[in-house]
Amino acid sequence: MTNTLLILFYLPLLIISGILLVSTIFRKNKLYVDRVYIILCLLLIGWQSFELLFYGTADPRVVEFIYSAKFMFLAFIPVVFLFLVAGVYRIQKRIPFWVRIVLITVPAVTAVMGLTAMGHGLFRTGVQVLSMAPLTQIKSSRGIWYYVNVVFTFVPVLSIGIIALAQRRNLPGVYRPTATLILLGFLVFLTGFLTEILGIDQGHRLDFNLIGTSVANFLFYIGVSSNGRADYLNVWRRNMFDYLDETILVLDEAGTVADANGPAKKLFSSLGIRPLGLPAETLWKTLAAAGKITFRRLESQDHSAMGEDMYVSNGKYPVVYNIRHRNLSAAETSSMGTAGTGGFIILTEVTRNRLLIERLRSLAGIDSLTKLKNRFGYNLALRELDRPENLPISIIIGDINGLKSLNDRFGHETGDALLVKAAEILSRCCPEEGIAARLGGDEFAIMAGHCGAGAAAELIRSIQTAAEEVNDFPHPVSIALGCATKTRPGENINTLISAADSCMYTDKKSGGRKA
Repeated sequence: MTNTLLILFYLPLLIISGILLVSTIFRKNKLYVDRVYIILCLLLIGWQSFELLFYGTADPRVVEFIYSAKFMFLAFIPVVFLFLVAGVYRIQKRIPFWVRIVLITVPAVTAVMGLTAMGHGLFRTGVQVLSMAPLTQIKSSRGIWYYVNVVFTFVPVLSIGIIALAQRRNLPGVYRPTATLILLGFLVFLTGFLTEILGIDQGHRLDFNLIGTSVANFLFYIGVSSNGRADYLNVWRRNMFDYLDETILVLDEAGTVADANGPAKKLFSSLGIRPLGLPAETLWKTLAAAGKITFRRLESQDHSAMGEDMYVSNGKYPVVYNIRHRNLSAAETSSMGTAGTGGFIILTEVTRNRLLIERLRSLAGIDSLTKLKNRFGYNLALRELDRPENLPISIIIGDINGLKSLNDRFGHETGDALLVKAAEILSRCCPEEGIAARLGGDEFAIMAGHCGAGAAAELIRSIQTAAEEVNDFPHPVSIALGCATKTRPGENINTLISAADSCMYTDKKSGGRKA
């Protein structure tokens, strides 16, 4: 083995590293791994250049200097490899800041030790050039800091192996070939590193550590480039994103829909809407104006908001989606690698759940929209009320005027809001011993024991006054009302209800009392 043969062997490695460096530098839209890879190539080229100079110079002092000074490149390479592998699997943010400082500080000290090794014995001792031709040979003993650096280097090297193995195991089979290339690159790098530590290469004068690092660098470049510059994990995440059952819209920081998964695209396509590029508020308003969706607020027992449901018209029964908004903080977008993302809108299909709740509420006697008693609850309450000790008993029947035209002109969401507003008025005016109920559609009732005809008439007037004073609803609230009072035990309660119903229709034909 001669200096010339070694130069001819190392020169192609330098040329390949230079090509990979230039290719990465001129790559558009560089990712984190691209920037780290550039640093790795620069370190490797520096190391290879020093190795060529070592065998190409005729000055013994230059040989002595390069022999230790090359660690200014070599010491940083395992750490940069660690950052690179962490970047491939998007876990670089998980490395604590203090760990990063330690990982950079120790190689920096080693670099200084290598550059100044000729002035002290902490890194190498007894450096002696044995020959310059035909093969440059040098003899030395390793100092204390050399062994400190070796022990430290095992930390990033073993970390790379753990990450490469664990992440490869977590990937689906279709993405494992690329992960295998990265793992293979690590094994080659590890082999070269061990030959340096164990001194296996001394008899051959080939630097297997340099060769292994160069080959690992090339394998890593192929692995990353063959699957979108370490974006193969993003491809996998995208596939998972599209196959989720939930309908998901991704919002940018301005609240505009920036992306949508497969179910979201399918849903909005069926509604004739392209959500991408639309502000979220505009999207909902467009759908509501077209009469394709309605919204229903979810409330707790104290009427505080718990969420919102979206009802999509679909034949006889609507499809119900629960709407969840998830806003991301700046810290979350940074840690998740989703810069520019403002949040998500997640629509979960809950039709069967809502039908079950409505059925349970119906059996419990509660109207799901107005929270008043429904007809089932009304009939149960009427049965309890129709007793002699509760006489006189008054029944007031009410019917909302103009609900159908309001639905036709402004949509069912506005009509539902009118029903809720009317229910609020009736509930507020209903006496403590009375019961308000929604009988179905736009028909309501109030029943009250110990309530004579005069008190019932006063109750109707209070309802009319409350309707007139509504100022937080954009449309007039008009309720046609009729009442009847049972004063004797022998009177049939159903006859009483029919009489109140007739009075209500008489009032309705006369136009009711609009607010």
